[in-house]
Amino acid sequence: MIKKAKQDLENALKEDSSWDVKWLEKVVSEVFMKYQNAWSEKRLLSVKDYMTNSYYEKARKTLEQDLKWKKNIIKNITIQGLTLMSVRDNPWKDWDMFAMEVSASMIDYTVDENTWNFICSTMTRKKHEWNGKYEKRAMNESSDFKEYYIFIRSNGKWLLNNIKQKFSIVWDIIKLSEKDLRKVLENEKNSDEVNDDVFYKE
Repeated sequence: MIKKAKQDLENALKEDSSWDVKWLEKVVSEVFMKYQNAWSEKRLLSVKDYMTNSYYEKARKTLEQDLKWKKNIIKNITIQGLTLMSVRDNPWKDWDMFAMEVSASMIDYTVDENTWNFICSTMTRKKHEWNGKYEKRAMNESSDFKEYYIFIRSNGKWLLNNIKQKFSIVWDIIKLSEKDLRKVLENEKNSDEVNDDVFYKE
């Protein structure tokens, strides 16, 4: 997949110099940091200009549903690495797309917004670890994670169009309709190339 993305990027650069991987990494890093802070503060409106309208609405609804009366505490955010996973270059600049893997670490836990009592954390709890020790560790230690940021170019600007927690053809295709799934499998059967089209589906 990564090898294919590099080749697609090389081909795109021949026609459009704005497909510079360092620039793409800069875009992702900036949006990633701004998005994490905005999510924690429940101020997604502050990053709306960095997102497509459809993804802004999706994120806003998720935030309202998942964090009602709760607060997601995010601290010590560190980006450890960025890996280009997929490139979609169109004949015109608008609707170009790319997907970037973000490897990062941070302290990430959720509390009751009124009492500030600990509710949960993304950190894995150790076997036989008692509540108090786990909560203290979750509130003070960073944990590693990966997310996949998908961008689309609109009016010459890269906008965040989706965030996925996992990158897997199998993971994504199980959500497809039977018709679309049959099409994907048929294409895979008749091609030696990696088909990453499903990565861009909701």
